[in-house]
Amino acid sequence: MSWLPYVVVASVVVVVFGDVVSYPYVWDDFLLIEMTVDEALRLPPEQVHVRPVWYLSHAVTSSVLRAPWFDHLVNLLLFLVSALLAYRYAQAVLGAGRAVVAVLAWVLVPWNVYPVAWVAQRNDVLIYVFVLSALLALQGRRFGVAAMARRPWPSSRRSPQPSSRSTWAGRCGSPGS
Repeated sequence: MSWLPYVVVASVVVVVFGDVVSYPYVWDDFLLIEMTVDEALRLPPEQVHVRPVWYLSHAVTSSVLRAPWFDHLVNLLLFLVSALLAYRYAQAVLGAGRAVVAVLAWVLVPWNVYPVAWVAQRNDVLIYVFVLSALLALQGRRFGVAAMARRPWPSSRRSPQPSSRSTWAGRCGSPGS
């Protein structure tokens, strides 16, 4: 496995978004950083935005260190992890060369500025990490981890076409008979 594509993707993320660690808190960041872990665990499930992992992530980071640079660094690291997971998935689907281009295009899409730069938008980068991890797990389960490492979509693993005997019409006869 070549590490160069991972280094390229990580370098682009850090170069493009690295300055977010110098940003202050804005808007509704203040509401989230004031929450304790106990408060996050006691949120009523009937409230409008029930996102326990999101609330807990803010409460945990605030309990470790309550500083804007730290919260922005956590968002940046989560986005970096999601970009690397996206590359791994795209590599399996598209091949290494096209995967780098696809992931860099996704990383540089303007809407990704908010999840990285705005502490309150951590829910988006958390979703990226969880969805991409689930896709990789599903891909590994479908083809086996060894097959995924060798070749992601082997042509010998195509699903067999059903015979006429295994179809409903083959078992029961045609509707008119």
